[in-house]
Amino acid sequence: MAKITIKAEKRTANEKLNLLRIDGLFPAVAYGKWAEPIVVKLSQSEFLKTYRKAGQYNIITLDVEWEKVETIVHDFQLHPVTWDFLHVDFMIISKENPVTAKIPLVKTGESKAIKAWNMLHQQQKVLKVKCLAKDLVNEIKFDIAKLEEAGDNIAVRDLDIDTKKFKVLDNEFNVIASAVKLRWG
Repeated sequence: MAKITIKAEKRTANEKLNLLRIDGLFPAVAYGKWAEPIVVKLSQSEFLKTYRKAGQYNIITLDVEWEKVETIVHDFQLHPVTWDFLHVDFMIISKENPVTAKIPLVKTGESKAIKAWNMLHQQQKVLKVKCLAKDLVNEIKFDIAKLEEAGDNIAVRDLDIDTKKFKVLDNEFNVIASAVKLRWG
C-alpha cells in the first residue's frame, strides 16, 4: 500500500463556507475514539487527486500544520450538480485497534451457468469486516466459475478470505451471488 499524504489547513469556526468553496477549498473533519476532532479545510483539486489514488480504504495521512494524522475516508458529501466535494469525514485510525468497514465484492471469471443462458443475480454488493486499518483493501474478488448450473450460489463462507487479517461480520450463510434460470414468455 502506497503512502498517501495530503496537506490540510486548520479551519476556524468563523470562516464562511461559501467563501471557502469560491477559493477552491472545502471543509473536512477528522475524528476517532482515541483523538480530539480536527477541523480542517482541503483543496478541492488536491483531494480529488488523492481520493482517486487512495479510494475509501487506503490510509491517507493528513499533514495539518505541525502534526501528521493517519486517517481513512469515513464519509463524504457531494454537490448534486457539480459533483464537487462539499464535506469529508475522516476517521483517525489506531495502529492497534481494528476498524469496521464495508468492502465492495467484485465478481471475476466466467460461469458455465451464465453461458448457458442463465442470469447472474448478485444479492450482496459489500462484505462487512473488522480488521486493522493497514489491512484494508479496496475490493474483495469472488470467482463466479463455481456457478455451474441454474440454482447454484456462492455464499460468504465460500469466499477466499484471510481469516487472520479479517473478521467477517456478515452471516456465513448469506448468499452473495447465484445463477437464476431465465423464464421465457
